[in-house]
Amino acid sequence: MHHFLKFSLLALSMTSTTILAQESPHVVGVQVDFSAIDTENNNNTRELNDVTTAHYTLSYQYHINEYFAVGAGYLNGDSNSFTSIADIFTDSKLDYNAFMISAKAQYPISKRNSFYVQINALQYDYDIIDDNKTVFSDDGSDFGFSAGWKHQYDMGIGLKIGYDVVNLGSNITINGVSVEASYRF
Repeated sequence: MHHFLKFSLLALSMTSTTILAQESPHVVGVQVDFSAIDTENNNNTRELNDVTTAHYTLSYQYHINEYFAVGAGYLNGDSNSFTSIADIFTDSKLDYNAFMISAKAQYPISKRNSFYVQINALQYDYDIIDDNKTVFSDDGSDFGFSAGWKHQYDMGIGLKIGYDVVNLGSNITINGVSVEASYRF
């Protein structure tokens, strides 16, 4: 019995070391975007005078292999979060959120660095607010995309910088720079 206990402990320690040495396919992340708002000039969006916005995204991704991942996330933002000089003189704002599912392809350029392209399917909802009153609301589904560079440390922490485009229907497009911190577990 004594030898069996020693063998079991040795096998368990070797197994746990092997499991920890492999990269986990699960990644959670927090992303911040600093973006420009592009609106179609029509009756629905004429009250929105803000030209910049910021939003954050909480996400989960499952890496199928070294090259492909799928995920889900929640995006939330408003144009009061990031104000440019032009936005100081307006009293309107865009308040928006979206649930998204994503597919990502990445190309490793070294052990820790890769380029990526990600496509997002969005279920969005937004309000245009002027003088503290909602002047237009819309919800629906659309697509967005992201492309950039990611650095993954051995300890599980990752950093990502990219260019993102979020389409909120035919009236509003949000595009800008994103920064993400993630953890692989």
